[in-house]
Amino acid sequence: MKRAEKLKALERFLQGRNEALQEMYREQRKKAMPYLEVYGFVKIPQCSPLLLDLPVMPTESIMDRKKDDYIALKECLRRFDEVDTNKQPYYSFSAVGSIDMEDERYEAVPLDSIQIRYRNYSNRYLKGGKVADLRHYFNQSAASLDFYPLILLSFEPNLSRYNWAIQ
Repeated sequence: MKRAEKLKALERFLQGRNEALQEMYREQRKKAMPYLEVYGFVKIPQCSPLLLDLPVMPTESIMDRKKDDYIALKECLRRFDEVDTNKQPYYSFSAVGSIDMEDERYEAVPLDSIQIRYRNYSNRYLKGGKVADLRHYFNQSAASLDFYPLILLSFEPNLSRYNWAIQ
């Protein structure tokens, strides 16, 4: 931030409007975090029953740019069961969901792996863990300081494409 912008933020702060100062502080804290983002991976066939009511977006909806296609995971699984794989062989049987940072209902839910993205954009994969572990890493990430912080979960039918990274 340039000197003039800092002075303007300070002036606003003295007038009782401290949004710009808060934003400067948030950006400084984001730069100090060791991780950019973290994600959890859950294998759909072994999914915890606690997650069945979690709103998710099927990957097909993401690819088709259907921004409001959030459905419960159990409804998503029902959609996957209805697909004729002979007619749609490239259908993506995965989904993405999120947990509010403050929601502690899912702490004991097991994960298949955790992806940590470092500041240099390299990734590290940890095998296993629980949502509580994911939350621990998330609280050390720059994403935790966003305006609407969400813990992201990727629901995959088969995690074999990540085996090389997890081992």
